[in-house]
Amino acid sequence: MIYLDHAASTPIIYSALKVYNKSLVEDYANSSSKHLLGANLNKRVEEVRKYFLSEVHANANGNGNANYSLIFTSSATESNNMIINSLDKNGFIKEGEGNIVYYSKADHPSITAAITNIFGKKCDCDFRDISSFVDEDADKIKLVILSQVNNHSGKFTDVCDATRKIKKINPNVFIHVDAAQGFGKFKLDLSDGNIDSVTTSSHKMGGPKGVALLYYQKKFQKKTSLPLWPLLWGGEQESGYRSSSVNAPAIFSFQEAYKWAKQNMQTNYDNIYKINLAVRKSLSENRIKFPLQFPFALSECSPYILTMIAPNVPADILQRHLEEKNIFVSTTSACSSKKKSSDESQKLLYNSLNIPLAFHKNVLRVSFGFTTTESEVDQFINDFNQIYNDLLKIF
Repeated sequence: MIYLDHAASTPIIYSALKVYNKSLVEDYANSSSKHLLGANLNKRVEEVRKYFLSEVHANANGNGNANYSLIFTSSATESNNMIINSLDKNGFIKEGEGNIVYYSKADHPSITAAITNIFGKKCDCDFRDISSFVDEDADKIKLVILSQVNNHSGKFTDVCDATRKIKKINPNVFIHVDAAQGFGKFKLDLSDGNIDSVTTSSHKMGGPKGVALLYYQKKFQKKTSLPLWPLLWGGEQESGYRSSSVNAPAIFSFQEAYKWAKQNMQTNYDNIYKINLAVRKSLSENRIKFPLQFPFALSECSPYILTMIAPNVPADILQRHLEEKNIFVSTTSACSSKKKSSDESQKLLYNSLNIPLAFHKNVLRVSFGFTTTESEVDQFINDFNQIYNDLLKIF
């Protein structure tokens, strides 16, 4: 089997799996329980929380009081929804004020759908694509959402640099960053305090499913009296913001996966860069097109995700023929693959990725991970070229 859909979910790192299995057996107590077992487990969870805060320099001043808080959620989708819902519940965007919201139609559905369903009712809210960001009407810009790595195209955004520039224009704008595809692969630094909230995901970087991180800045919360608004009620876990028994085994496993990813970050990047280049070089010789052109730099694109256009052959048919050879790629984001999107929504997505309308049915996404090998990629290239050339005789 050749698995090339790591942007949807990547295999769990072996050391993280060992931690997960051990914790499942031994850490059966509820961390909210008042007895010694629960208290000890809760202490270990809090140590992991402090670890993840320190890893992004959330306590840059070294005064023992982190500038950010961190809650554990079940997914980046939950985290994104929680932030957007909280902004709405607390009246951050009000009707009749000519609010401006910047985000991208190519963002993950947990952002685009939440924006549409929660803020879409604000009749006078002006939604603009982040690629066209300007400082006109700066005082009206209420919210900016950035993806560190776009899950469709792999486009990389230096969120630290971008947020620094935005805050100079309007220091009161709320900036949320979706780092689900970048966490553990690229550095994230919150020391300057310009980012107000960040979501990450465990299973995109070698950890287990069912756990994610949501960072949010204390200073912004105090300054605007803008608390998080729970999506789940009925308990006091995660400072009252997320009622549910704490998933300690997944949290410990996530930490172990991150430690491994951090230690191997540069090696993994270099290997995937070479693999990405090999696929681009070989397939471009067979008329395959790439929306993000090579050569690219770290400041432009993540090598982990490669979106390609196969002219004249529908992507879903290519995908099925590759499956017959036990090769697995994607035609869309996993979180939107079961959604019967309208042609118009797909058009907006691909337009935001600068993919011409004529090619909207011909888009494939190939994504790589730490288990991807050069021999697998060589086999994929050979099989893809054969299948594509055969199908060209039909279409």
